[in-house]
Amino acid sequence: MLDILTLVSTVNIQQELNEANAQQGKNIQGLVVHEHDNGNEGSMLEDAAQQVSSAIDTFEGALGLTPVMYAVLYDDMDMLSTVLSTDGGLSDDEYLAHLNYQTPSHGLTASHIAVLVGNFRALKMLYECGADVFELRDTLQGQTVFEILQRVYKDHVQTIEDAFALDPSAFLTDDMFTRGGSITSEIVGESEEQFDADTLMDVLDEAVPRDLFGDGYLDVLSELLIVSKDLYYAEAVSRDVFVQCVADMLAVVALSDTPPADL
Repeated sequence: MLDILTLVSTVNIQQELNEANAQQGKNIQGLVVHEHDNGNEGSMLEDAAQQVSSAIDTFEGALGLTPVMYAVLYDDMDMLSTVLSTDGGLSDDEYLAHLNYQTPSHGLTASHIAVLVGNFRALKMLYECGADVFELRDTLQGQTVFEILQRVYKDHVQTIEDAFALDPSAFLTDDMFTRGGSITSEIVGESEEQFDADTLMDVLDEAVPRDLFGDGYLDVLSELLIVSKDLYYAEAVSRDVFVQCVADMLAVVALSDTPPADL
């Protein structure tokens, strides 16, 4: 049964799908969430659940992402606040299950995803709402959220609160965009097409140390980064956005390699 937190978030997803439909001219069945009370909330919830599932599967494959995870990826803090609201009538156990849901394919929680894409303000909100960061492990390398943080950011993260102050964007430089563009050209040439997750993985495999996150993470990270920038649900992005993704990861590497100021 779909809970009310998932339902309210479909409004945001509906807006994204409508934009995609208008931009791409595709005949997409949109999500229909009735605003009036027809006395059949159960049916409405089930209907919305089926439409959400169908639409997201169409655009994003089998990632198994929840609305909470999409809010993290889109860096939409208003949407995240809405889907994390405690006003949905859930029990404590149901709310924690909603908050700590793990994807079937990789065992990722929303907090894992926040760390992988560098959305640390979302991580802070998730943690303050009760998200688990110390015990739940993914199925890629069996790492908790906190273990990934310590692996990637080393001495920058001694406590979970340290992670909330991380800002890889502060390490972005023009040279990183130049390098990202050069590596992209080496891998895919000057084509304006096929800047998708598979291509990003190939580029990041060249640009990022393989042991930064650990084996298996680069593939998933590439998919997540493309989803976060794929405004038109085309499963690909422009070359400029693609290079931005590469530069963002180079900034993560730079932060990882820079000792904390207090050491």
